Amino acid sequence: MQTPKAPTEQPDSSVFSLAQVSAVAVGAINTSIIHPAWLAEVGLLDDSSLASIELDLQQPGLRLTGPPDFGKWLIRPDRLTVETENAGVRPGSKVAKILELLPWTPVVAVGLNYRFAGPPSAAGKLAEIGFPTNFVVPGYSVPQRGLHVALSKEGEVTVRHLQLSLVEDELQLHVNFHTDTKKLDTQQTVKTLKRCDDGLAEIREIVQASLGIEIE
Repeated sequence: MQTPKAPTEQPDSSVFSLAQVSAVAVGAINTSIIHPAWLAEVGLLDDSSLASIELDLQQPGLRLTGPPDFGKWLIRPDRLTVETENAGVRPGSKVAKILELLPWTPVVAVGLNYRFAGPPSAAGKLAEIGFPTNFVVPGYSVPQRGLHVALSKEGEVTVRHLQLSLVEDELQLHVNFHTDTKKLDTQQTVKTLKRCDDGLAEIREIVQASLGIEIE
C-alpha cells in the first residue's frame, strides 16, 4: 500500500510583491551641479558603470540609468527623483545625501512612493472594505477601479496615502509617504527622507491590518 503524497503547498494568491520604489524631492533643483561627474566625485556613482544618459527634449533635465545599486535618476529643475525595482536600494537616502551636500536647495516637499503588484483574484476578498468590485455604469466600461485613503499620525507631518487599483489584469497598491517641507530645515527634511526609506515594515503592518493582504 502506497503512502499518499502530501498535497503540494500552493502560494498565497493574495500576496503582493514590491514592483518599484522611488524617492522625490520637489523644489528648485540645480541641474548644473547634479551631473554624472559630480555624483561620482561624491561617491554616489561609479562613473564607469553608468549605463545611459538621456536628455529630455521637452524640458531641461537628465535621466541617468546605472547599475542596480544606483537605480534610475531623473534630474529636472523642479524635482529630483530616484527610482528602483531593487528592494535593497534606498532611494530616500540617496536623495537625502544630495540635500546634505547642497543644503541651500529650496525644497517644498519630499515623498517616498512604493508600488506593489498582486493578482486580480485578490480583489474579491477586499469587497468588504468598500473596494468597488461590482461597480457598473450602463453603457460604460470600467478599465480601472480604485480605493484611496490618507493616514496621518499625531505629531508627524508625513501623510501616508494608500491607493488600491484594479487596472486591467493587475491589482496595484500604491503607497506614498508625502511630507510638506516648507517649514522644515534641511536637517529635518533629510531625517524625514531616511525615516520614510524604512517604510516597508510600516506598510506591511498597515495593509495587513486594514486590507488583510500580505506583502512579501
